[in-house]
Amino acid sequence: MIDVNKYIIQLLERNNEVTIPGIGGFYLSRTETNYDNDNGTFYPRTVSVTFNPFRLSDDGLLRDKIASAENMEKHMAEYEVQKFIIKIKQGLSRHNRIDLEGIGTLMVDEMANIKFISNDNFVLNKANIGLSQVVSKPMEPHKGAYAVEKKISFAENTKQEKSVWKWLLISLAIIIIISLGLLLGLQYYYYSLKAE
Repeated sequence: MIDVNKYIIQLLERNNEVTIPGIGGFYLSRTETNYDNDNGTFYPRTVSVTFNPFRLSDDGLLRDKIASAENMEKHMAEYEVQKFIIKIKQGLSRHNRIDLEGIGTLMVDEMANIKFISNDNFVLNKANIGLSQVVSKPMEPHKGAYAVEKKISFAENTKQEKSVWKWLLISLAIIIIISLGLLLGLQYYYYSLKAE
């Protein structure tokens, strides 16, 4: 027997809705992450299934999905959908409820209205986000957590600056001495050539 619940879940994932003819329509309902200031709790994004018992017409999505996934003719897929519908109706008439594995539970109330309770562990919750709520508590300041101001000593900086200037002056003096030595050497060579 074909697991029709699996295809219902896949259609919910892809289309956000699926209709079971004669039973009703299932829809994905999403809530975004929010924060409750009153109790200091973060609530994660969730996905749940809602049910509309008044959407009874067949959109053909379930039949087409089963036909393509199981590689069968559409009339055979329709037969599988009809078997599934009969199984749901028998469960509702005999036990006033039927569990749709991984989705939730369909129930009949005293007025013969079909009601739906979404499964708390709906498969898309874990695949989507799957986080639990987080309660945030304000932190108390720690005595040692205050910032400490560091005073910058200019004595260290001036010491480094003096060292840099010292090396610059020494380098400059060496360059001047070498330049004077070369200049004197060139003059001596020039005068010795002239004297000959």
